[in-house]
Amino acid sequence: MKLIRLDRLLLCLMLSSILSSCSNEDNDFIIKKEMELLDSSEQKMAIINKKLDIDYKEIKERIEEMDMDIMKMRMSEKEIPLKMSRNMERYVTIQKAYKNFYEPYKTANTEAEDLNSQILALRQSVLKQEYSKEKFKEFYAKETADINKLAMFVDKHIQPILNMEMEYRRIQSKIDLYLYGDEIKAINNKNTTNDKPSN
Repeated sequence: MKLIRLDRLLLCLMLSSILSSCSNEDNDFIIKKEMELLDSSEQKMAIINKKLDIDYKEIKERIEEMDMDIMKMRMSEKEIPLKMSRNMERYVTIQKAYKNFYEPYKTANTEAEDLNSQILALRQSVLKQEYSKEKFKEFYAKETADINKLAMFVDKHIQPILNMEMEYRRIQSKIDLYLYGDEIKAINNKNTTNDKPSN
C-alpha cells in the first residue's frame, strides 16, 4: 500500500515538473514574442526620432535672417528680374512655414518622448511578467495606434519642413547674391587692393 502511494506521489511530482517545465517554456516563448513586438515599436520610433532630430535654434536663426532679407528685398530700389521675384516669393513661403513650425514640432517632440518612455516601461513590465498576455496586447495595441498617429502627424507637419531644406539652401544663396552681391564685391575689391604691394 505504501509502495503504491509512493508511486503515485512520484508520478504526481513528475507530472508537476513536466507541466511546470512546459509552462516555463510557454512563458519564455510569450516573453520572446512580446519583446519582438516591442523591438518593432522601437524601430518605428527610431524613424520618428530621426525626423525630429532638428536643431530648432538654427531654425529660429534662419527665421531672423529671412526676416531681414525680406525687409531688404521690399525696400530695395533695384529692378527685380522675374526669376528672382519668383525665388523671393518662394523664400517668403518658406519663411512662413518655418515660423509655423515650432508648435507642431514641440507637440511631436513631447509625444515622441512620452512614447519612448512608455515602450521602455512596457518592456520592463514584460521582463518582470507583470501583465497577462491579454493585458499586454491591450497596451501594445494602444502604443501602436499612438505611434502610427504620431508618424502621420510628423509626415504632415514636420516632413514638409525637412523637404524644404535643399530648396531653402538653393534659394538662400541666390537671394544673398542678389541682395548682398555688390557689398561682397566691394569687400573683395578692397581686400585685393590692400593685398597689392605698394611701390
